[in-house]
Amino acid sequence: MQERISVLLADDDRLGLVALRNGLQDAGFEVHTAENGTDALTLGLKHGPDIAVLDVKMPSLDGLEVAKRLFSEKQIPFIFLTAYSEEALVQQATRNGALGYIVKPVETDQLIPIIKTSLERARDLEKLKQSQAHLNIALNANREISEAIGILVGRGHAGNKDEAFEKLRRYSRKREMKIKDVAGDLVRQVSEVNKLLQQITDA
Repeated sequence: MQERISVLLADDDRLGLVALRNGLQDAGFEVHTAENGTDALTLGLKHGPDIAVLDVKMPSLDGLEVAKRLFSEKQIPFIFLTAYSEEALVQQATRNGALGYIVKPVETDQLIPIIKTSLERARDLEKLKQSQAHLNIALNANREISEAIGILVGRGHAGNKDEAFEKLRRYSRKREMKIKDVAGDLVRQVSEVNKLLQQITDA
């Protein structure tokens, strides 16, 4: 049985809040509601929902500050509700890491697909972050891997470090070798070729 999606829903518009809460609950979501920023922050830190849907303008703490705190302390992804459609506010929300932005009034059938899409994007971003972390660990742990990646990128065999690392990983898996051994072989052979070229050039 699929686990229910948990949502923190915060809006100082009580009627809109109740309507969205009831609609989400009817659709099978677990919903925690708050009518101000302070309560939203408290509930978010306590329950750790899958996603936060926050009104930008709320009493005590605005949605931007609540989102920032929830993400930094609990890594809770978030989208914003707002009655304001100014470009500057949209840009500020995006800079704060918003996965979505909805101009009120909004109906439940509009909100549900945005929540699901935002959660999928949050999972994709987390996977990308973990992949990048693994790459950084590998580079920091092994100088030859870093040099091999530099060779592949520098000679135009890969567009960037991530692509170069993936090429090394695929090759090492195909040959049933460790990545560091493949990297070492590449670095040594290129070094030998460079020495030979230098000798020929100096002759």
